Amino acid sequence: MPGERLSIEVKLSVGCLLVGSLLFTVAFAVPHWIEVKASQGEDEYAGLWKRCLANTPVPDAETCVNYDGTPDWIVGVQVEECVALVCMLVALSLSTVLLFKRRKIVSLGATLSALVGGAAGLAGAVVFHIKQVKEEGINSDNFAWAFYLNAAGDIMIGISGLGLLVHTIRLLRSRTEPYVSLQ
Repeated sequence: MPGERLSIEVKLSVGCLLVGSLLFTVAFAVPHWIEVKASQGEDEYAGLWKRCLANTPVPDAETCVNYDGTPDWIVGVQVEECVALVCMLVALSLSTVLLFKRRKIVSLGATLSALVGGAAGLAGAVVFHIKQVKEEGINSDNFAWAFYLNAAGDIMIGISGLGLLVHTIRLLRSRTEPYVSLQ
C-alpha cells in the first residue's frame, strides 16, 4: 500500500542478507579456507577452487593450481556452495523487489531462497571441515579466515531468511490486498 512503512523484520533481514552476502562472496572466491605452515619448505593454503604454495624457490612467490584429481567430497562442497550462491543472489533480488512492492509471493520466494542458501552454504562448510580433518589430516587450527567468513555469511543469510519468514507469515495471515493471493 502506498505510504505503508516497512516492518523492522524486513529492514533487519535485508541488512543481514546484504552483509552475509558480502562475507559469503569474498570467502567463495579466495583460496584461504585452510593454511598449513610448514616448518621447512613450502607453506600451503587452499580454498574451494585452488591449492596454493607459498615460499617456493623464488622468495615471495606463490603458485596456485586447480585441484588435481579432485576428490568427490570437494566437488560436493563446491556444488553446495554454488547452490548457496545462486540462492543468495535470488534472495537479494527478491528482497530488493520486496522493498518496493510488498507481495506475498515475492516475500515467500525471498524467504525460501535465503533459508535454502544459508543451509546449503553451512552444510558445505561443515562437510569441508569434517573431510579436511578426518581425510586430509588437517588440524582444526589450520582453518583460515575465509572458512570462518564463509560460515558467518551462511549464518547471516540463514538468519535473514528467518526474519523474512516472520514477515511472510504476517503477510499470509493478513486479509488485505494489494497482496497477491497464493490460492
